[in-house]
Parts: sequence; structure tokens; C-alpha cells
Amino acid sequence: MTGKTVPMVVLALAAVALLGALLMFRTSPDAVARRERVEATGPAPAGAAPPEPMLAVEAHLVVREIGSVSAELSAVLAPIRSVVVAAEVGGQVVAVNAEEHERVEAGAVLIEIERTFLEAAVERARAQLLRAKAAHGLAVTELERQRGLAERDVASEAQLDRASNQERASYAAMLDARAALSDARTRLEKTAITAPFAGIVNSLDLEPGAYLQPGQAVVELLDLSAIEVEFGVTDQEVVALQVGDPVSLRVDVFPEEWFDGTVAQVGHAADERTRKYPV
Repeated sequence: MTGKTVPMVVLALAAVALLGALLMFRTSPDAVARRERVEATGPAPAGAAPPEPMLAVEAHLVVREIGSVSAELSAVLAPIRSVVVAAEVGGQVVAVNAEEHERVEAGAVLIEIERTFLEAAVERARAQLLRAKAAHGLAVTELERQRGLAERDVASEAQLDRASNQERASYAAMLDARAALSDARTRLEKTAITAPFAGIVNSLDLEPGAYLQPGQAVVELLDLSAIEVEFGVTDQEVVALQVGDPVSLRVDVFPEEWFDGTVAQVGHAADERTRKYPV
């Protein structure tokens, strides 16, 4: 290539670059917008300042909303409360009025124990109370008589003291007999083992004729009016939970049905084995 050819190539490249820049300037969004404004309003008057470029601003409305957290967790379902009812008095079972997995109402008689011996104990305690009342009445009469004699200087101070002590002793014996009668009646009432609340009999393996010892467990009762669900969450999930928060959940046995619940308790320490927080 000769020395004259090189400047000609450079000039050609510069011309192409200049034409490209002019074309980009003419087709830029700002240039197009200015031409449209000129066509709409007409040419600007002589000497007028060129219009200032307009700044386009986009505005977005920001709304704060409380989102929900969805997680698939393994949980343990348990009744809201359960109790193992035991016999409070010993005796032979004469009737079993409930069956396993049967629903019972609060106060329903589940098991009946032989009452004959305890009924006799109630009668003996009642007779003892009557004797104590009679003895106390006699002691009161004697005390009043001794007081009257003492006022007339007929009875000695020692006789008055003995009468007073006898009255107090007879009163104490009457209170003791009254307590024994109350205890006998209570034991008689305990021959009927009742349900402390309405629920489902979970276990009851007992037949009439069996003998129960005091304190022997006889029936397990579950309160299924509400279900307690316990599950574990990570440290990132536990910070989003508070007592009273609503929770929706479903279980495998009812895959198409959702249940509403409320957070009742949030653990403050992670389980050492699972490293998760119990909820």
C-alpha cells in the first residue's frame, strides 16, 4: 500500500464514524421526543432558550404486609389433657360401666366397687357420733351443775375443774366421731369411680369380680375437645413465631382438610438432640 492510500483510508473511516454518530443522535429517545414537541407546538421563537431536558420518574406504592410462612414439618398430635384414674379404696369390682374407646361425660360412673363393708363402717361411725354427742351433753350438764354449786360454795374448785375438763374431753371426742363419720362417707362415695372430665376411654382392662387395691390404676381418660400439636423449628423460623399467632395445618389422615390452630407456647431453648426449638 502506498503512502497516499493510507490517509484516504483513515479519512473514509472517520467519515463512516461521523455518520454513525449523527444517525444515533437523530434516533435517540431524547431527539425523537424533541422533534415530536416541535411538530406539536411549532418552531421555537428566535432567540428563545432551548427547552430543558425532562426527567422521567417512576413512582411505586410500597405497602407493608404480614406474610405467612409455610413449612412441612413432622409433628406429634396429643390430647389437650389426659389422666389415669386409680382406685382410692380397695374392694371387689361389681360393675364396669364403660368400654375402651367409648366417649363418657364428666361425672359418669365408670367402675363400681363393693359397698357393703363401707356402708357398715358408715353406720358404726354414725353410732359413735351419737354416743359422743350424748356424752358431751351429759358433760355440759354436769359442768353447769358444778358451776352452780361453786357459786353457793358447795362444790370445790377441784370438782369444778374436773367437770370442765370432762366437758372439753367429751367435745373433742364428739369432733373425732364426726370426722370419722365424714371419712367413712367419703370412702363409701369412692366406691364409684367416676370420670373427672368428658373424654374418651383410652384403656380399661377390667372385669367384674376383680379385686382392686387402693392406688391401683384402672382407666386412662383422654380429653379430645382440643388437640395439641408439638413440632420443632429452626432458629430462623422460631423468631417469626409468637404466642397467639394463627396457624393452619393438615394431617395425613385428612389430606384435603385444613385445621386452624393457635400457637400456645414457643420454646426458648433448642432440643439438645434435634437442635430445634419446640413449638
